Amino acid sequence: MADHFTEIQIPQQKHYNSIPFPSVLSPNPTTTAVPCSVSHLIEAIKTQKPYLDSLLLKTGAVIFRGFDVKTPEDFNDVVEAFGYEELSYVGGTAPRSNVVDRVFTANESPPDQHIGFHHEMAMAPEPPSKLFFFCQVAPTSGGETPIILSHIVYERMRQKFPEFVEKLEKHGLIYTYLLGEDDDLSYPGGRGWKSTFSTSDKSIAEERATKMDIKLEWMEDGGVKRITGPLPVIRYDKSRQRKIWFTNMVGWEVAGNAPFKTITFGDGKPLPADICFECLKIFEEECIAIPWKKGDVLLIDNWAVLHALLSPNPTITTTAAAADSCSVSHLTEAIKSQKPYLDSLLLKTGAVIIRGFDVKTAEDFNAVVEAFGYEELSYVGGTAPRTNVVGHVFTANSSPPDQHIGFHHEMAQRYPEFVEILEEHGLIYSVLLGEDDDRSYIGGRSWKSVFSTGDKSVAEERATKMGMRLEWMEDGGQGRLQIFWSPIQLMTLTKIRTPVDEERGQQF
Repeated sequence: MADHFTEIQIPQQKHYNSIPFPSVLSPNPTTTAVPCSVSHLIEAIKTQKPYLDSLLLKTGAVIFRGFDVKTPEDFNDVVEAFGYEELSYVGGTAPRSNVVDRVFTANESPPDQHIGFHHEMAMAPEPPSKLFFFCQVAPTSGGETPIILSHIVYERMRQKFPEFVEKLEKHGLIYTYLLGEDDDLSYPGGRGWKSTFSTSDKSIAEERATKMDIKLEWMEDGGVKRITGPLPVIRYDKSRQRKIWFTNMVGWEVAGNAPFKTITFGDGKPLPADICFECLKIFEEECIAIPWKKGDVLLIDNWAVLHALLSPNPTITTTAAAADSCSVSHLTEAIKSQKPYLDSLLLKTGAVIIRGFDVKTAEDFNAVVEAFGYEELSYVGGTAPRTNVVGHVFTANSSPPDQHIGFHHEMAQRYPEFVEILEEHGLIYSVLLGEDDDRSYIGGRSWKSVFSTGDKSVAEERATKMGMRLEWMEDGGQGRLQIFWSPIQLMTLTKIRTPVDEERGQQF
C-alpha cells in the first residue's frame, strides 16, 4: 500500500477474481497533519504515480474520496498532477463547455436525461485512454456515474450470442448520426456539427472529418448526416491481454438515434433489436453505481471500463417549490416538453410509473393522458364491462372487486394485423356474450356494449370489420351470441398470429 493513501471498501463494490472494482482511495491520516488537502493529494499523486498506474491497470477505475477538492481549479490541478497527455474533444458527440483549462462540463443536456453505457469517443480513430470525473456538488439522490468492466460484457455476450459477436468481430459497425447546425441541449448526444468539428466552415469540417475517417452528407436544414465506419467493436486491450466490448451500440435511444436504427453491421445489415436489449440487461446486471460524494474524483481507464450517467434528483429547497413541482400543471407541462425522453424511456423499459405528483381526480388523470398526445382508441370490441368517467378515462372493470383478472395484452384479439404465427395450429377465441352487461364476472360485457349498438345487423357489420364471426343464440328468451375471432375472417380459422413489437424488433 502506498504511504499517502488508504484503500477502503464501500458497499457498492464488486469483486472479480478477488480484485475490488472500483478501487477507492482515501487519505492516510498518519502521513501528514493535513492529509485531506489538495496540495497533499497532488504531491501524493506525483510521488506515488507508479503505484497509482499499477492500481488502475489492475482494477480499471479508482475513486479518490475524502480529499478537499472543492473547485474546478482544484480538479484541474489534480488531473495535471498525473502528467497524462491532453486529448482534444474534436469529434465528440456530447454538448460540453470548457470550464477551466482541461476541465469541461460532463454533458449539458437536461439533468433528467439518461446517458447510456459507452467508451468515451468510441467512434474516434484514437479514443482517450484515461478519463477523470469530479463531483463539485453532490445530488441528494441519483446522478451516479455507473461503470462496467468492458471485458465482462464481451465475455457474457460471447457466451450468450456467439454468432452475433462473431459477426461483430468480422464486420464491425457503421454509425450514422444526425447532427444539427448548432448544439441541441435537449438530449445527451445533441452536439452540433459546428461544435463537433470546432468550425462553422463546412469545407474545414469536411477536412477534419476526413482525417477522422468520418463521411459527411449535408442536409437541406443546415444539419449533416455523420457516417463513421465500419469500426471494430471487439477490440483488444494490449495492456491486459483481453478482448473488450468497445462500442456505444446500445443506450442512445433518443432524438432519432436509436441503436438498431442508426447503427448497422459493417455490411449494412441492421442490428437485431432483441439482442441489443439483451445487452442492456447485461449492463444492468453487471454495472456498479456508486453515489457521488462532494469532492470525489473518479479516474477511469477508457480501455477497460464503460461508463454512463443516471439522472439526478434535484434538491427542493422550499415547501412552495416542492408543491409546485408536484402539481398536475407542472406534470402535464413536463410531459409535453419531455415527450421524446418519455417515449424513449418507455421504448427501453416497456412500462413507466409516474409517482409523487398531485394527481387526485379523474379530471386530473385525463389531463395527464391528454398531455401525451396519443390518439384515442375506442373500446369497441373489448370484453370487460367499463363505464366512461370523463374524457379518455374509464373504470378499469366494473365487475366485483373480488374477481381476479388474469394476465393479458389489452384487446389482444381485436385486430388481425397484430399477429404472427403462434404455432402450427394457433388458437381460436370463442366467447359467449349476453344481451346486457353481467357485472358478476370480469368479462361480462354484453354484445350491445361490445359493439356500441342494440341493432344486431350493425353489430354483425362491426364484428366483420374486426375479423369476428357472430352466431346468434336463444337462451331463455334472452338474445345471446357467440363470437369467433378470425384474422382472415373465415369460419375455418386455424391460426392466430403472435404480435411483433416493430420498434423493439421482438415477438411477444
